[in-house]
Amino acid sequence: MENIVSIIKNIKAGNTSEFALVVNKMHPSLEKYSRLLYKDNKEDTYAELVSALWESIIKMKYFNEEGKCITYLHTAIKLRYLELYKQSKKLHEHEQTTLPNSSDETIQNDDFIDVIIKEDITNLLNKYKGLKKAIFYSILFMNMTDSEIAKKYNISRQYVNRVRRNLCEIMKKYYV
Repeated sequence: MENIVSIIKNIKAGNTSEFALVVNKMHPSLEKYSRLLYKDNKEDTYAELVSALWESIIKMKYFNEEGKCITYLHTAIKLRYLELYKQSKKLHEHEQTTLPNSSDETIQNDDFIDVIIKEDITNLLNKYKGLKKAIFYSILFMNMTDSEIAKKYNISRQYVNRVRRNLCEIMKKYYV
């Protein structure tokens, strides 16, 4: 299979039929972001993201390294997703998004990137139960120190520290 650099060079040279190969290579990113806008039509969102992919290839000036090209295309998809998310949020503003287990505290922040991150973290926290989930929540949302958490749950500070390190590893795997 051809690498992305040669495909982009061919597209820039006028062979637009090879765009399907780029869409095929970027399909996982396209699927991921179209699935994240669950309130909107998935096919429309996918088409918008493909459009962003096409626009980014047309605007692309530097396309000599495989990794940089893929990063550039992925960033274009992500930025279009964020635009679509903001539009979707405005459209569905009457629906309130709340964090589970946060005593009905609604998200007041208009910065949609923060909202996305909070939703991601909440989804991640929902995979855990009991004390570990409570400690994760205290670290991430309540910004408590290890000592404060240890006092609150009557556990050792070392255990809280171990759970914090575990959380860091989980977050690295989840976001990287």
